[in-house]
Amino acid sequence: MAAKAALQESDRVNVRPPIPVLAEPVRVRVLGDVALLHGERVVPVVPRMLRSLLGLLVVHANRVVSADRLIDDLWQDDPPSAPAASLQAYISNLRRLLEPERPARTPPSVLLTRDPGYSLRLDSTCLDLTEFEVLVQCGRDLLA
Repeated sequence: MAAKAALQESDRVNVRPPIPVLAEPVRVRVLGDVALLHGERVVPVVPRMLRSLLGLLVVHANRVVSADRLIDDLWQDDPPSAPAASLQAYISNLRRLLEPERPARTPPSVLLTRDPGYSLRLDSTCLDLTEFEVLVQCGRDLLA
């Protein structure tokens, strides 16, 4: 009986809470000035390092990017004295921009922590670059 209770307890420890679904997903604009769109509200992404981080995550959307790779790509040969802590601070700031209405202490649903790094959960319809590529292909199909 005690072994069964211990097994059930260990099972609960490894279960992640469900990822909430946003009522209206954030849109990411990378063509032109980098920005986030919440409905009709445009949120600029500043400073430059935050834009760079968003760009790296967009390029690898829906895939895990290791923290080490993000640190290497962001700071190249000139990392800060505590690169992991600096990266975490930028991740936290980016999460606030991506999900400004998310209550404190609730799991994020867009920028996820996944071993060994982070994953930007982004539907292809939420990225202006993808929308542009779809429209170009529609135009080509109409001309064919």
